[in-house]
Amino acid sequence: MNQALHATNKWKKQMKKIILSIFTIYAFTLTAFASKEGVVQLSDFSIQSKGIGDSGPIIIFGKKNTNNHFINFKISAFGNEYNLSGENLKKIPPKNYNGILLTYERGYKRLGGRVIYILLQFGFLSGVKEKVLLTVRENGNITIQKNYRKYH
Repeated sequence: MNQALHATNKWKKQMKKIILSIFTIYAFTLTAFASKEGVVQLSDFSIQSKGIGDSGPIIIFGKKNTNNHFINFKISAFGNEYNLSGENLKKIPPKNYNGILLTYERGYKRLGGRVIYILLQFGFLSGVKEKVLLTVRENGNITIQKNYRKYH
């Protein structure tokens, strides 16, 4: 009787290990079939804003080729139209940008006047992975800052 009880207890322990192993394998395979978030990139886009304060209306137009390089980028602001030059277009890294942040600053005449900031973003719900800042000044000066990070 004692041997039979010992064999039964040993069998129960083995079954628990087998069930735990099966459950662990099952839990890991569930993640293999989980849905993944994908990037819906901006290829051709046009954004319009009535603006704020004395910014006036702002229109941004962009177009990328199949290699994700911008081939056209225009900004209408302050009653003027600004076209990025081929040189400036090349400064924007070819990424699957899927977000744009647009802000305005009144600026100072001696520093180029009013300013539009355009932040191109690539990321997911978990966070932005890469940012490129385009600064467009009223005097026509346009700068592009890759891997933009603002430190507080």
